[in-house]
Amino acid sequence: MNLLQVLTDVLIPIFLIFGIGFVLGKKKDPDPRPIAHMSIFVFLPSLVFISFLDGDMISKLAVTGVYVIVFTFIMYVLSLITCKMLKFDRSTESALLLSVLFTNSGNFGVPLCTFAFGEEGMINALAYMMYGSVIMYTAAVYIASRGTSTMRESFSNIFKIPLIYALIAAILITYTGKSIPLFIEKPISLLGSAAIPVAMVLLGIQLSHTRVQKTYKPIALSTVFRLVLSPLVAIALTSLMGVNGLLRSVLILESSMPTAINSTLIAIEFDAKPGFVSTVVLVSTIFSVISLSVLLLYLT
Repeated sequence: MNLLQVLTDVLIPIFLIFGIGFVLGKKKDPDPRPIAHMSIFVFLPSLVFISFLDGDMISKLAVTGVYVIVFTFIMYVLSLITCKMLKFDRSTESALLLSVLFTNSGNFGVPLCTFAFGEEGMINALAYMMYGSVIMYTAAVYIASRGTSTMRESFSNIFKIPLIYALIAAILITYTGKSIPLFIEKPISLLGSAAIPVAMVLLGIQLSHTRVQKTYKPIALSTVFRLVLSPLVAIALTSLMGVNGLLRSVLILESSMPTAINSTLIAIEFDAKPGFVSTVVLVSTIFSVISLSVLLLYLT
């Protein structure tokens, strides 16, 4: 791929759909919560279930899981050390960690890997998204609450993630050698096909509601960590783990996504400077056009 192909074949189509959601959000001001609920509880679980009815793809889950845990831990340590050195208050520290550790691996990462690498890229991206969701709904809640939630309470959130149940069902069916009736598979497949476009429009709507905050230093730092440091750590870690081929490309791309929109929702719930976090989401998404273009040229 050259730069023109990266832009016209991958990034511009994605940002056009984001733009549709953004304009819709500004003009009609729809409530994104019902759309998000449909995406989380219907479309994405359907896509995960259909995609992982494949033993070969399931075998890659372990590698992806180890990678996501180690990568998140490394970024946590680097971010925490930086916060301590710069003497950020605890609230700013929590907001920066939420901005740096959790990537938009679903609404942005899955479409990007699908456009860049096809169906296999999409399935690998879904695996990353699933592990990212588990970490987000456990570690992110603990970080945002500044320790007021116990680890046990945070880990109980795992059982609220529908993707987990969809994956378990797919694994059980695959390894027991069973098959699902066509009249059940077809509607699930159709619902799954809606997951990616709905997620992309939803991200645009959510970005249209962002209120920019002028806290320049920590916002710039979070954006640099998310878009510059993260890819470098990802490249080094995949090399150390001996991961190669398409899986390596997907892991690096997913690790280099802009800040997750759900970080804002968690920051709002626990009052962890949501204005700061939402601004990083917007800024990192805008500047990701540059960082992801460079990464795609490197990876392809």
